[in-house]
Amino acid sequence: MPGKNPTRIPQETGSDLLIQATIKLARERPISKVGLRDIAVEANLQTMHIKRYFGSRNELLIASTDRLMEIITLENIDKPLDQIFANFSNSKDIELRLRIVNHLIDEGVPVSRFSKSQDIYLQFGERISSVNNVGDHTARAYAYILQLVVQGNMLMGKANGLTPEDQLDIYQLLAALGSNLSAAEKKLNW
Repeated sequence: MPGKNPTRIPQETGSDLLIQATIKLARERPISKVGLRDIAVEANLQTMHIKRYFGSRNELLIASTDRLMEIITLENIDKPLDQIFANFSNSKDIELRLRIVNHLIDEGVPVSRFSKSQDIYLQFGERISSVNNVGDHTARAYAYILQLVVQGNMLMGKANGLTPEDQLDIYQLLAALGSNLSAAEKKLNW
């Protein structure tokens, strides 16, 4: 019977199944239409597992955004900046994550709950620092610019009339600027 799993499974396995199910369903429909029962059925578990492992639907959605950030990071952390931007511009994972985050913020979840994103961007900053031979301050500021541009582009790019070509131009410009971070750092006395 769907949604029922009579055998006892470890919490880590059950949590993982629920996160995977949530992400799958969120790709297929609006977040508001992804219900507890739907998730449980997709994961072949019961709704009580969601409550037991996460406490609430919103906590499961937050865990799903964290998983998406992990996926995005693993796919991009070791790539050159120009490849990272190209991947970002076509990333369904980034788009999905932002849809979930927006939904949760609309539900009243404080933005501080998404602090794991900051940790990921700081990892990108460390990579930028080592590849471009700049200090942590410069790399961190550049990583934040990345975050704001990517998220702003995903959220408002279409609303502001940006075409895919415009978005790619933005990413290419950021990549080109990234290769000149050392000069910018010197000019700013960072």
